[in-house]
Amino acid sequence: MKNILKGASAIFGPYLLGECHWTLFHCNLKEGTITYIDSLGEQPQHCFQIIENWSLFAANRGCQGPWKMMKRDHDLQNDSLPCGVFSLMFAEMVLQGQQGHLQCLPIAQERERLGTLLFNSLVLFEVESVLRLPDGTKAKRYKVTREELVRRCGPPEGYSPNALVAYLRKGKSQKEAVMAKLHDSQVEPGPRIRLSTSVSKLCEEECLALAEDVNYMGFKYLPIQKIGQACLEEDQHLEAIVKAQHCRQTLTRIKTAMEANWSYYNLATHGLGPEMLKGAFSLIDACLVEAENLHCLQK
Repeated sequence: MKNILKGASAIFGPYLLGECHWTLFHCNLKEGTITYIDSLGEQPQHCFQIIENWSLFAANRGCQGPWKMMKRDHDLQNDSLPCGVFSLMFAEMVLQGQQGHLQCLPIAQERERLGTLLFNSLVLFEVESVLRLPDGTKAKRYKVTREELVRRCGPPEGYSPNALVAYLRKGKSQKEAVMAKLHDSQVEPGPRIRLSTSVSKLCEEECLALAEDVNYMGFKYLPIQKIGQACLEEDQHLEAIVKAQHCRQTLTRIKTAMEANWSYYNLATHGLGPEMLKGAFSLIDACLVEAENLHCLQK
Protein backbone atom coordinates (compact mmCIF):
# COMPACT_ATOMS: atom_id res chain seq x y z
CA MET A 1 0.00 0.00 0.00
CA LYS A 2 1.35 3.41 -0.97
CA ASN A 3 2.09 5.67 1.99
CA ILE A 4 0.52 9.01 1.03
CA LEU A 5 2.16 10.72 4.04
CA LYS A 6 5.72 9.89 2.95
CA GLY A 7 7.45 13.11 1.93
CA ALA A 8 4.25 15.15 2.35
CA SER A 9 4.09 18.40 4.29
CA ALA A 10 0.29 18.62 4.46
CA ILE A 11 -2.88 16.63 3.81
CA PHE A 12 -5.91 18.50 2.56
CA GLY A 13 -9.37 17.48 1.40
CA PRO A 14 -13.13 17.23 1.91
CA TYR A 15 -14.46 15.28 4.90
CA LEU A 16 -17.91 13.72 4.70
CA LEU A 17 -19.71 14.02 8.00
CA GLY A 18 -22.50 11.49 8.31
CA GLU A 19 -23.99 10.67 4.91
CA CYS A 20 -24.66 14.05 3.34
CA HIS A 21 -22.71 16.90 4.93
CA TRP A 22 -19.38 18.05 3.47
CA THR A 23 -16.75 19.72 5.66
CA LEU A 24 -13.06 20.55 5.20
CA PHE A 25 -10.01 18.82 6.72
CA HIS A 26 -6.44 20.18 6.65
CA CYS A 27 -3.42 18.75 8.47
CA ASN A 28 -0.03 20.45 8.62
CA LEU A 29 2.27 17.47 9.13
CA LYS A 30 5.32 19.58 9.94
CA GLU A 31 3.59 21.63 12.64
CA GLY A 32 1.37 18.80 13.92
CA THR A 33 -1.81 20.86 13.54
CA ILE A 34 -5.28 20.02 12.23
CA THR A 35 -7.72 22.58 10.88
CA TYR A 36 -11.30 21.36 10.60
CA ILE A 37 -13.96 23.67 9.15
CA ASP A 38 -17.68 22.94 9.22
CA SER A 39 -20.00 25.46 7.58
CA LEU A 40 -22.65 24.59 10.21
CA GLY A 41 -20.17 25.18 13.03
CA GLU A 42 -17.65 22.77 14.53
CA GLN A 43 -19.01 20.48 17.23
CA PRO A 44 -16.58 19.34 19.98
CA GLN A 45 -17.53 15.67 19.56
CA HIS A 46 -16.80 15.80 15.85
CA CYS A 47 -13.42 17.49 16.44
CA PHE A 48 -12.51 14.84 19.00
CA GLN A 49 -13.52 12.03 16.64
CA ILE A 50 -11.48 13.53 13.78
CA ILE A 51 -8.33 13.80 15.92
CA GLU A 52 -8.82 10.22 17.09
CA ASN A 53 -9.37 8.86 13.56
CA TRP A 54 -6.48 10.86 12.14
CA SER A 55 -4.09 9.83 14.93
CA LEU A 56 -4.73 6.17 14.17
CA PHE A 57 -4.49 6.66 10.39
CA ALA A 58 -1.25 8.66 10.62
CA ALA A 59 0.36 6.35 13.17
CA ASN A 60 -0.19 3.36 10.91
CA ARG A 61 1.82 5.24 8.27
CA GLY A 62 4.71 6.17 10.53
CA CYS A 63 3.55 9.69 11.37
CA GLN A 64 3.14 10.16 15.11
CA GLY A 65 1.40 13.00 16.94
CA PRO A 66 0.49 14.66 19.11
CA TRP A 67 -1.98 16.62 16.98
CA LYS A 68 -3.40 20.01 17.91
CA MET A 69 -6.79 21.18 16.62
CA MET A 70 -6.70 24.76 15.26
CA LYS A 71 -9.83 26.91 15.14
CA ARG A 72 -10.67 29.19 12.20
CA ASP A 73 -13.40 31.82 12.31
CA HIS A 74 -15.62 31.65 9.25
CA ASP A 75 -19.04 32.38 7.78
CA LEU A 76 -21.85 29.91 8.42
CA GLN A 77 -24.43 28.56 6.00
CA ASN A 78 -28.03 29.48 6.76
CA ASP A 79 -29.72 26.40 5.29
CA SER A 80 -28.94 22.71 4.77
CA LEU A 81 -28.00 22.76 1.07
CA PRO A 82 -24.72 24.58 0.22
CA CYS A 83 -22.24 22.71 2.47
CA GLY A 84 -20.18 21.54 -0.53
CA VAL A 85 -19.94 25.05 -1.96
CA PHE A 86 -18.91 26.44 1.43
CA SER A 87 -16.24 23.74 1.80
CA LEU A 88 -14.81 24.59 -1.63
CA MET A 89 -14.68 28.30 -0.76
CA PHE A 90 -12.97 27.54 2.55
CA ALA A 91 -10.48 25.27 0.77
CA GLU A 92 -9.59 27.96 -1.76
CA MET A 93 -9.07 30.60 0.93
CA VAL A 94 -6.92 28.29 3.08
CA LEU A 95 -4.78 27.30 0.08
CA GLN A 96 -4.30 30.98 -0.74
CA GLY A 97 -3.02 31.57 2.78
CA GLN A 98 -5.85 33.89 3.79
CA GLN A 99 -5.62 34.92 7.42
CA GLY A 100 -8.34 35.92 9.86
CA HIS A 101 -12.06 35.41 9.30
CA LEU A 102 -12.98 33.35 6.21
CA GLN A 103 -15.69 35.37 4.49
CA CYS A 104 -17.62 33.63 1.69
CA LEU A 105 -19.17 35.03 -1.46
CA PRO A 106 -22.97 34.90 -1.94
CA ILE A 107 -23.88 31.30 -2.74
CA ALA A 108 -25.55 32.07 -6.08
CA GLN A 109 -22.48 33.98 -7.25
CA GLU A 110 -20.12 31.24 -6.10
CA ARG A 111 -22.18 28.49 -7.75
CA GLU A 112 -22.00 30.39 -11.03
CA ARG A 113 -18.23 30.84 -10.68
CA LEU A 114 -17.67 27.16 -9.86
CA GLY A 115 -19.88 26.13 -12.77
CA THR A 116 -17.77 28.24 -15.13
CA LEU A 117 -14.56 26.73 -13.74
CA LEU A 118 -15.91 23.21 -14.20
CA PHE A 119 -17.07 23.99 -17.74
CA ASN A 120 -13.68 25.44 -18.67
CA SER A 121 -11.83 22.48 -17.18
CA LEU A 122 -13.73 19.90 -19.25
CA VAL A 123 -11.28 17.56 -20.97
CA LEU A 124 -12.30 17.58 -24.63
CA PHE A 125 -9.41 15.62 -26.14
CA GLU A 126 -6.40 13.47 -25.31
CA VAL A 127 -3.33 13.81 -27.52
CA GLU A 128 -0.10 11.88 -27.93
CA SER A 129 3.19 13.53 -27.08
CA VAL A 130 5.01 15.22 -29.95
CA LEU A 131 8.35 14.75 -28.17
CA ARG A 132 8.98 11.00 -28.20
CA LEU A 133 11.57 9.32 -26.01
CA PRO A 134 14.34 7.55 -28.00
CA ASP A 135 14.15 4.32 -25.98
CA GLY A 136 10.95 3.16 -27.65
CA THR A 137 8.79 3.93 -24.62
CA LYS A 138 5.12 4.31 -25.47
CA ALA A 139 4.25 7.91 -26.22
CA LYS A 140 2.71 9.79 -23.31
CA ARG A 141 -0.83 11.06 -23.62
CA TYR A 142 -1.89 14.50 -22.42
CA LYS A 143 -5.30 15.95 -21.64
CA VAL A 144 -6.48 19.07 -23.47
CA THR A 145 -9.25 21.07 -21.78
CA ARG A 146 -11.75 23.50 -23.19
CA GLU A 147 -9.97 26.33 -21.36
CA GLU A 148 -6.66 25.45 -23.04
CA LEU A 149 -8.26 25.52 -26.49
CA VAL A 150 -9.88 28.88 -25.74
CA ARG A 151 -6.39 30.19 -24.87
CA ARG A 152 -5.04 28.92 -28.20
CA CYS A 153 -7.81 30.72 -30.11
CA GLY A 154 -7.26 34.01 -28.27
CA PRO A 155 -4.35 36.44 -28.59
CA PRO A 156 -1.50 36.29 -29.30
CA GLU A 157 -1.80 33.05 -31.31
CA GLY A 158 -5.36 33.14 -32.68
CA TYR A 159 -5.46 29.55 -33.89
CA SER A 160 -7.40 28.83 -37.08
CA PRO A 161 -9.48 25.65 -37.59
CA ASN A 162 -6.57 23.97 -39.39
CA ALA A 163 -4.15 24.96 -36.61
CA LEU A 164 -6.47 23.49 -33.98
CA VAL A 165 -6.84 20.24 -35.91
CA ALA A 166 -3.03 19.97 -36.11
CA TYR A 167 -2.72 20.87 -32.41
CA LEU A 168 -5.06 18.00 -31.56
CA ARG A 169 -3.06 15.56 -33.75
CA LYS A 170 -6.06 14.92 -35.99
CA GLY A 171 -6.13 14.25 -39.72
CA LYS A 172 -7.95 16.33 -42.32
CA SER A 173 -10.67 13.69 -42.53
CA GLN A 174 -11.50 14.33 -38.86
CA LYS A 175 -11.70 18.10 -39.17
CA GLU A 176 -15.49 18.27 -39.47
CA ALA A 177 -16.06 16.16 -36.34
CA VAL A 178 -13.45 18.14 -34.39
CA MET A 179 -14.99 21.47 -35.37
CA ALA A 180 -18.49 20.25 -34.43
CA LYS A 181 -17.24 19.26 -30.97
CA LEU A 182 -15.47 22.60 -30.53
CA HIS A 183 -18.59 24.48 -31.62
CA ASP A 184 -20.70 22.58 -29.06
CA SER A 185 -18.11 23.52 -26.42
CA GLN A 186 -18.17 27.21 -27.44
CA VAL A 187 -14.58 27.19 -28.70
CA GLU A 188 -14.36 29.54 -31.67
CA PRO A 189 -11.15 29.58 -33.76
CA GLY A 190 -10.14 32.57 -35.84
CA PRO A 191 -9.85 32.77 -39.63
CA ARG A 192 -6.06 32.60 -39.70
CA ILE A 193 -3.35 31.74 -37.17
CA ARG A 194 -1.48 34.87 -36.08
CA LEU A 195 1.55 33.33 -34.35
CA SER A 196 3.31 30.08 -35.24
CA THR A 197 6.47 28.94 -33.43
CA SER A 198 8.38 25.78 -32.54
CA VAL A 199 6.08 25.23 -29.54
CA SER A 200 2.83 25.74 -31.45
CA LYS A 201 2.06 22.01 -31.59
CA LEU A 202 3.01 21.30 -27.97
CA CYS A 203 0.05 21.15 -25.59
CA GLU A 204 0.34 22.78 -22.19
CA GLU A 205 0.82 19.55 -20.22
CA GLU A 206 3.65 18.54 -22.55
CA CYS A 207 5.31 21.95 -22.15
CA LEU A 208 5.10 21.59 -18.37
CA ALA A 209 6.66 18.12 -18.55
CA LEU A 210 9.46 19.45 -20.79
CA ALA A 211 10.19 22.33 -18.40
CA GLU A 212 10.24 19.98 -15.41
CA ASP A 213 12.74 17.68 -17.15
CA VAL A 214 15.05 20.54 -18.18
CA ASN A 215 14.96 22.14 -14.72
CA TYR A 216 15.58 18.76 -13.08
CA MET A 217 18.63 18.17 -15.29
CA GLY A 218 19.93 21.62 -14.41
CA PHE A 219 19.96 20.85 -10.71
CA LYS A 220 21.25 17.32 -11.29
CA TYR A 221 24.13 18.02 -13.67
CA LEU A 222 25.25 21.60 -12.99
CA PRO A 223 27.97 21.67 -10.28
CA ILE A 224 26.21 24.06 -7.90
CA GLN A 225 29.00 23.97 -5.31
CA LYS A 226 31.70 24.64 -7.89
CA ILE A 227 29.73 27.55 -9.33
CA GLY A 228 29.14 28.91 -5.83
CA GLN A 229 32.87 28.74 -5.16
CA ALA A 230 33.50 30.70 -8.36
CA CYS A 231 31.25 33.47 -7.02
CA LEU A 232 33.71 34.04 -4.18
CA GLU A 233 36.48 36.29 -5.42
CA GLU A 234 39.96 35.37 -4.23
CA ASP A 235 41.00 37.35 -1.12
CA GLN A 236 37.78 39.37 -1.33
CA HIS A 237 35.27 36.94 0.15
CA LEU A 238 33.39 39.52 2.24
CA GLU A 239 32.92 41.84 -0.72
CA ALA A 240 31.90 38.91 -2.90
CA ILE A 241 29.30 37.68 -0.44
CA VAL A 242 27.79 41.15 -0.14
CA LYS A 243 27.53 41.20 -3.93
CA ALA A 244 25.88 37.78 -3.86
CA GLN A 245 23.30 38.94 -1.32
CA HIS A 246 22.53 42.06 -3.35
CA CYS A 247 22.31 39.95 -6.48
CA ARG A 248 19.75 37.62 -4.86
CA GLN A 249 17.63 40.60 -3.82
CA THR A 250 17.81 42.08 -7.31
CA LEU A 251 16.93 38.77 -8.94
CA THR A 252 13.92 38.41 -6.64
CA ARG A 253 12.67 41.85 -7.68
CA ILE A 254 13.22 41.05 -11.37
CA LYS A 255 11.41 37.72 -11.06
CA THR A 256 8.47 39.34 -9.28
CA ALA A 257 8.24 42.05 -11.97
CA MET A 258 8.41 39.45 -14.75
CA GLU A 259 5.68 37.31 -13.15
CA ALA A 260 3.41 40.35 -13.08
CA ASN A 261 3.97 41.02 -16.78
CA TRP A 262 4.44 37.71 -18.57
CA SER A 263 0.82 36.79 -19.34
CA TYR A 264 1.28 37.09 -23.12
CA TYR A 265 4.65 35.33 -22.93
CA ASN A 266 2.96 32.55 -20.99
CA LEU A 267 0.23 32.22 -23.61
CA ALA A 268 2.65 32.35 -26.55
CA THR A 269 4.86 29.60 -25.10
CA HIS A 270 2.02 27.43 -23.75
CA GLY A 271 3.42 27.86 -20.24
CA LEU A 272 6.92 26.64 -21.19
CA GLY A 273 8.65 30.04 -21.04
CA PRO A 274 7.69 31.05 -17.49
CA GLU A 275 8.49 27.58 -16.11
CA MET A 276 11.93 27.65 -17.73
CA LEU A 277 12.58 31.15 -16.38
CA LYS A 278 11.54 30.12 -12.88
CA GLY A 279 13.90 27.18 -13.14
CA ALA A 280 16.75 29.44 -14.24
CA PHE A 281 16.10 31.87 -11.38
CA SER A 282 16.07 28.95 -8.92
CA LEU A 283 19.39 27.64 -10.27
CA ILE A 284 21.07 31.03 -10.01
CA ASP A 285 19.70 31.52 -6.50
CA ALA A 286 20.97 28.08 -5.48
CA CYS A 287 24.47 29.02 -6.69
CA LEU A 288 24.39 32.29 -4.74
CA VAL A 289 23.15 30.50 -1.61
CA GLU A 290 25.99 28.02 -2.00
CA ALA A 291 28.43 30.94 -2.17
CA GLU A 292 27.02 32.33 1.08
CA ASN A 293 27.27 28.91 2.75
CA LEU A 294 30.87 28.45 1.61
CA HIS A 295 31.74 31.89 2.95
CA CYS A 296 30.30 30.97 6.36
CA LEU A 297 32.34 27.73 6.41
CA GLN A 298 35.54 29.57 5.53
CA LYS A 299 35.15 32.24 8.23
